[in-house]
Amino acid sequence: MIFAVILIFVFASSNVFAFVIPKSSDHSPNTIDGRHSLRNAMMIPSDVDLDLLLTTSHAYAYTHAPSSLQELASASLSLADADTVITDAETARAEFYFFFFAGSGAGGIGATQLPKFVRYITDNRSLDGVGPTAGGNKLDTGIVSSLVYPTLYESDVATILQKLPEAETIVARGNSEGYLASKGYIVREDYYLALEGCNPLAKSATYDALTRGTGDVLSPIAFQENLDRYRSSTDDFVADLKVAVLTKVGAFSTLSFLLAGLAWVIIEDARRGFF
Repeated sequence: MIFAVILIFVFASSNVFAFVIPKSSDHSPNTIDGRHSLRNAMMIPSDVDLDLLLTTSHAYAYTHAPSSLQELASASLSLADADTVITDAETARAEFYFFFFAGSGAGGIGATQLPKFVRYITDNRSLDGVGPTAGGNKLDTGIVSSLVYPTLYESDVATILQKLPEAETIVARGNSEGYLASKGYIVREDYYLALEGCNPLAKSATYDALTRGTGDVLSPIAFQENLDRYRSSTDDFVADLKVAVLTKVGAFSTLSFLLAGLAWVIIEDARRGFF
């Protein structure tokens, strides 16, 4: 009985597979190990069909997918650009407030020095040809120094260098009541007072050379050392006068550059932050 059941099952199974997998003919082109027949019976595409399907799929993806991705990328970039613009504006406003309020104090102080330099040039040039002068040979002070001291006579400078008293005498005869004057430092007004009757342009030039353009207060030690050098050689006086003028011109140029840079930063931050 058991053997009969097994025979029936085997017979039925062979008939089923025979229906699913038809017998191939020896003359059929799809008889390579029965694989093509199995593919045809199960409706599986051939290798050529698979290649065509993959090529078509790639072409479709290349044609249609990038446009969608591009739209998504464009939207993402638009959002990123908007965030960047907002962030840049906020940063620019913060920088504007900082530079405007922090730089207004220092910038205001620096700006007040610019008219002083202009007056330094105009006041000295206005002294050209004014007051007593011995005339004679002109000192060659160079192109830059001649812009401040147009006509400087060697005899007028020599007269001042010989007439100058000691530092203590200049301070004692002076009228300055400042702290540095009380400590023995020479102030420009006291220096001029000790040289009454001398050429005004030569007085200004000799004081600038003695200070080398560092200010209007002179140490008594530096005064005596420089005075001894000038009395020995006029070339030392001319060299120090050139240094004094270049120092003032350099300070003016640097200050102007810094103020212009500060103004540009403030204006640029205001434009980016508010407009």
